[in-house]
Amino acid sequence: MFVWLKSIYGVQHLSGFQYELDMIPQDLKDLGLQLWEAYSKINSVEIWNDTTILSLLNQLEYYYEAGLLSSKEEAIGICEEYQEMMKLIYQQALRGKKAHSSKSEEFGSADYHMYYHEILIMDNHILVELDQNKKMYFVPYAGVNYLNTSDPYLTESMSTFLLGQKEKSSLISSISEKERNKFFIRIKNRIDQLKNKIEMTNPFM
Repeated sequence: MFVWLKSIYGVQHLSGFQYELDMIPQDLKDLGLQLWEAYSKINSVEIWNDTTILSLLNQLEYYYEAGLLSSKEEAIGICEEYQEMMKLIYQQALRGKKAHSSKSEEFGSADYHMYYHEILIMDNHILVELDQNKKMYFVPYAGVNYLNTSDPYLTESMSTFLLGQKEKSSLISSISEKERNKFFIRIKNRIDQLKNKIEMTNPFM
């Protein structure tokens, strides 16, 4: 949230400040928790590839090298939080179920289907199937904003496109243990590489 508010949308009162968790308005943090709770209850099909987490890692690396975090330890701590997040997503993929929003060691009834596509980069497009006759399509624009439409022609076109991409992908949730582990090992290695780089440098002269 800090990256988007400061570097993308240019919120003035954050100008010149280093990252501090208490700079994020409480209502935004509360909204984030509400979104996570809603997400944890919805059946989902997600298509990932090796670049899916790069934006998060690039943001952290940039903010660390620019001296916009308060300390090296904070940067390392965020890397470790990334690792914990990926462990949770791995467990969801392993079980094929969503984790409970407030008790991450428990899993609910919502299905979680994770696919690996070697080249597709979806950029957080979302297709929602409300029932057999109604769909909504959410298109990201200008950062974290979304346009949405229920236009039947567009939603059906996107549904056909996603179905085609899913067929070109490998299902790595519930089955395909080897492919799933290889994918998550690559993600762990990327996070470890950034953590090691942070440990060996110090922009806080």
